[in-house]
Amino acid sequence: METDKTAMDAEKLLEFRNRNLGSMFSSEFAADYLHILCTLLDFRRRHELEILREDLFQTALESYPRSGEKELPDSARFNQVMQQLENWNIVVKRIEKTRIRSYRDVRRDMFRYRLTDETIAFLNWLEERHASDLLPKEDDSVNLLEFILGSIKQIGRNLRDSESRYSAVIFALGDVEEKTARLSRNLNQITIRLGEFLLKSYTPEEARETVNGLDAYFKHYLQQLFKLRSGILKELEQLNTGTRPEQLRRCEELFEAEQRMRPQFMRTGGLRTEIRKFPEHLLEYYGRGGQVDKLCASVHENAMKVLGKLTSFLKELERRSNRLEFINLRLLELAGKPESFEAPDFLRELLTPAAAPLDMNDADEFQKAEPPAPRFGSGGRRIPPRTFSRTVKLSEERVETHEEMRLRQLSEFLKLRYPENGPLEQGQLERGELAEVGMLLKYGLTGEGRMLMTIGKKLEIHPEGKSLIRFPEGTLDGPQTILKETGPHGN
Repeated sequence: METDKTAMDAEKLLEFRNRNLGSMFSSEFAADYLHILCTLLDFRRRHELEILREDLFQTALESYPRSGEKELPDSARFNQVMQQLENWNIVVKRIEKTRIRSYRDVRRDMFRYRLTDETIAFLNWLEERHASDLLPKEDDSVNLLEFILGSIKQIGRNLRDSESRYSAVIFALGDVEEKTARLSRNLNQITIRLGEFLLKSYTPEEARETVNGLDAYFKHYLQQLFKLRSGILKELEQLNTGTRPEQLRRCEELFEAEQRMRPQFMRTGGLRTEIRKFPEHLLEYYGRGGQVDKLCASVHENAMKVLGKLTSFLKELERRSNRLEFINLRLLELAGKPESFEAPDFLRELLTPAAAPLDMNDADEFQKAEPPAPRFGSGGRRIPPRTFSRTVKLSEERVETHEEMRLRQLSEFLKLRYPENGPLEQGQLERGELAEVGMLLKYGLTGEGRMLMTIGKKLEIHPEGKSLIRFPEGTLDGPQTILKETGPHGN
């Protein structure tokens, strides 16, 4: 079900989108295309929605980047670029209406160009990405929660004052919805960055800076998140009790009525969530065990992993640093020896493992040490006793085969319906016992009746007589068949 939902969402994302924007962006002349489109966007921001072809060409030519390798585009090249953009439905061309002066009027048609909505959104996205590259601007979860708490409090104040402020209530709800989505993205981004930090290498300075940052995170950041979330839950509970849900529904009705009265181009978008479900949805999101708790748990788990890895890294650096300081002191000691000093024993002691000078069992020239204890012994680690699986005694009961079970059930059926044997039509059969009669005929008439003889019964057929066996479901007719008792060997 999740795969189908994801595929459906992907199809919706592609719906109504102009895929030719990707072709334009990846083409060889993408810079020329974008230069003309940015010129059109600049005209639009100066409230000139449609620009004459001559004005567009002149302005684009004046602002074209000058370089020794690239030549300025001529009119033919400009027309070719505009034709390609029009074919991609990136720009729209319109013929300029002109009054014909006389039959000698041979002026050429004049065209105006304007950007499509898809192109404007794409250019705005490129500008935002460029601004983010120059000066990254990221959300802060604490700030977002403060804004959300303030917006929810403002909704409560507006509902207390008057329903005439329904527009402010709807816009505040939309702001809460938008900032809640940004909060989820921000916490996910923090989790991803912590996960990436576990996979990369880092310098000691970066490690110390990260450890200090995580220390501040554990002391202050999570406490602020918990405090703000508690305040949000308190406000949401008030928003979901009493007459507040009815007031919210009334605000939605008034807002929709106002939207219907406006012209089409002045209407604003509504909320993604139904307003009557909005407080419920937010309570579920911010409540204990909700989405915020899950996101914070992921951040906390990755932060603990990063802290453990960096702590081990810094401890290893400290151990190596202490070892180098020890070697430096011994080298200074060696430098102070006379020239006739023979240093093999000194160097051997210098280059022994780092743990040797700290070993309590180390020997010197005056005292012989006891044998060294194993460095990694098992004395401190308790080994659980070995347990063996108990021998299971096999059951003495004989296993009954499927065929033996069928014969046993058939024997019980005959004792119940034919206690004194006799013709089969004399049995008082009930609903559902046709299968047992069929099994009786199968065992008694096939294979010379040997299977039926194993339970001490046999069937005799008299062709001159007729037999009509009655069931609640119907009847079974044939030659007269008589059930008789027999010995263990058919005697």
